[in-house]
Amino acid sequence: MERLVLWGKNLAERFISVAKTRDNRYNGATRDEQLNCNTEIQACIERGILAEFLRKNQVEVMDLLLTEYDEEAHIRGRDIFRNILMAVLLFIALGSGIALCIKFFHKSENTAALESISAMADQAVSFAEIRLEEDKSPETAQRLRCERLEEYAKLRKQNADMIGWINIPDTQIDYPVMQSPEAPDFYLKHNFEKAASTYGVPYVGERCDLSGGCNNIIVYGHHMKDGSMFTDLMKYEQESFYETHPFIYFDTMDTVGTYQIIGVLEVPAIETEAEFYQKMETKTPFDYSGYVAEVKRRSHYETGEIAVYGEQLLTLVTCEYTVNEGRFIMVAKKIR
Repeated sequence: MERLVLWGKNLAERFISVAKTRDNRYNGATRDEQLNCNTEIQACIERGILAEFLRKNQVEVMDLLLTEYDEEAHIRGRDIFRNILMAVLLFIALGSGIALCIKFFHKSENTAALESISAMADQAVSFAEIRLEEDKSPETAQRLRCERLEEYAKLRKQNADMIGWINIPDTQIDYPVMQSPEAPDFYLKHNFEKAASTYGVPYVGERCDLSGGCNNIIVYGHHMKDGSMFTDLMKYEQESFYETHPFIYFDTMDTVGTYQIIGVLEVPAIETEAEFYQKMETKTPFDYSGYVAEVKRRSHYETGEIAVYGEQLLTLVTCEYTVNEGRFIMVAKKIR
């Protein structure tokens, strides 16, 4: 759809170039009329109304607004040009509207699909019910979480790429987690049903082998403008939110897990932070300790938590827009 709108803009520019060849030179327009017309054009530019278009073609637009045609043929020509230009602008507006409608449809479709999946996972017990039991009886809460594993198995029959589930209290983060080693970034642009989707589904990279052992499970998710997917990780920029929400729940297909957050940070693009991203894989004890130390050093605030080699790490990654190609990263260790 973006290509459609761009085509319309290019078409408008082509009609403007045609206008440049016409003898439109303010026939009879007074200086005051010219000044008023110019003032109106500048006001549109300042308000962002077709600003780029008007800046590029200001002279031709002035011609169009001020020219008086005495010859009937020129009048017809001007009317035809205006009609064509209005049609092109209408086409651009219509294309933008269609694009917004499609975007809204995809959002609604994605939301409905994920709500359906969450409802299936919650059939045994929801995370809300589990949290109510945690303070009273951690043993009961753990038993209830194990009951969810049966529902995960049912979901995996629908899509064998599902490898777990992630939940963070008081956020929208309550999603299945996928992995597709043969097509590592497949779920960046596809939903649980494997249909194309700008929302995607949180997923683990191909370098982490959960069955063979993975020191650091790295889960990627989109930062969406509507607050879905991993956008709510940004709440952890505030230490006050961390203090009341220090835990992440991440279950694999056969094990439930509670993770304690140890650090929250932003990292620039991989091109400038290659060493950090390499350590993130924690393949060796040296990389593991170096990664944890760097996370602690860069963290927005001190959590009072540390991890030592042998403790399972969980790293959540989403886009961060205050730095070029930045990433917002939250790291946690498994405590039970």
